[in-house]
Amino acid sequence: MKVLVVEDDPKWIEDRYQPWLNQLNHQVISAQDGEEGLVCYQREPDIALVITDWLMTPMNGVEFVKRLRRTRERPIPAS
Repeated sequence: MKVLVVEDDPKWIEDRYQPWLNQLNHQVISAQDGEEGLVCYQREPDIALVITDWLMTPMNGVEFVKRLRRTRERPIPAS
């Protein structure tokens, strides 16, 4: 499964999310802010899960999720 991690601290991605998600056999795509996260989400249509930081600048996690939801409606993939 492809997982998008939006986190403004690269050490969190490298030290926490990447090892944990790789251990679970997930492919990790990372973005350092909400704008980059939106671009990644559009570029990778098979992202199944998004994990985002709450406190980021210039776009916080809540605003990122709101904008993400407006980008397009994607059906839930069949298992």
